[in-house]
Amino acid sequence: MQSKAQLLLIIYSIVALSMILFDIFTVLYTSYSNRRFDVLFRRYSILIKEETEKEEVSKKHIKYLSKNLNSIVSMRAYKEAVVSLNERHPIEIKKYLNDSLEVIFILFNKTKDDVVKTSYLISFVKQFELLNLKNKALKRLIFRMLEHPSIYCRYQALEAISNTGKIDFLIHALKYISSKQNLSFQQRALTELLTVYKNKDELCSALIENFDSFNDEIQLSCSNYIRFNNGSYTKEFLEIYKSKKYDDEIRLSAIRYLSKYKDESHRDLFIKLARGEDEYRWEFQSIAIEALSAYKDEEVIEVLKKDLSSRYWYVRTNAAKVLSDFELNEEVYTEIINGDDKYARDALLYQLERKKENL
Repeated sequence: MQSKAQLLLIIYSIVALSMILFDIFTVLYTSYSNRRFDVLFRRYSILIKEETEKEEVSKKHIKYLSKNLNSIVSMRAYKEAVVSLNERHPIEIKKYLNDSLEVIFILFNKTKDDVVKTSYLISFVKQFELLNLKNKALKRLIFRMLEHPSIYCRYQALEAISNTGKIDFLIHALKYISSKQNLSFQQRALTELLTVYKNKDELCSALIENFDSFNDEIQLSCSNYIRFNNGSYTKEFLEIYKSKKYDDEIRLSAIRYLSKYKDESHRDLFIKLARGEDEYRWEFQSIAIEALSAYKDEEVIEVLKKDLSSRYWYVRTNAAKVLSDFELNEEVYTEIINGDDKYARDALLYQLERKKENL
């Protein structure tokens, strides 16, 4: 028994010592890394400032950067030096970056197998809007990054393209992605990438105009982006919903768009969907019920009362929520609560209680 206790004590001591040594190593490494960053930042600041005072960037400087920007610390120090100088001398730094683009190409070639460094280089191109410089080779390079094995690098590349503010360039990139079956972007992240583009109305118009040129994934992202940024396309989204050539998820997104922007001409469609007459998927019915919250009348109320008896939980819940939000006469609620449908009663009681708690 004593030997077992001693063994446990030894193991505990080894673990504790290992943790202490790890903490010491972390502190020392962080301190060294910070000091190295400061040294490199000052060095690059001086070198860049000297180069901006010349008519053109020297070959010696290009060679020096190509050799020494070989770690994330050195790349970060260089970027921060450029940022600092750009705040005081934007014209000179823009010319400097244009004259030293050769460094970017060399570094991309050297770091092509390193995801972290490649991603950092793409973010550098994006931050300083280097794609807006008249350099077709750089645009082709970033375009190739859309096919990078790392999804993070692909995101960075598309964000850099979106950040240019050039609508034709962005649409071309989206069509290119659509044409490649092996390229995948998470739908939510893709929608967020579109928000980088500054002129929302211009982008919405271009996305609608080129909608059929995109794959399902991008169509869904475009639909979601437009829904949150522009309500001028109800006619187009009504046609998207009606057409069976689109994937169900895209047609659902079209219904979400129509539900967001009230239009009396869409009321009958929402009622038909809320009754479950037009679609085989409960999602259409559920979204239509939410949309009917903007169309309070007797017919709508009767449709929602029937939806309380749906076999689908989301349909019952949405119907109960809209009915509770309508703030109807107590007799209407009492009739449902005293009725024979347990599921309808439970759904409505929950929503009425939730409403009271939120008052």
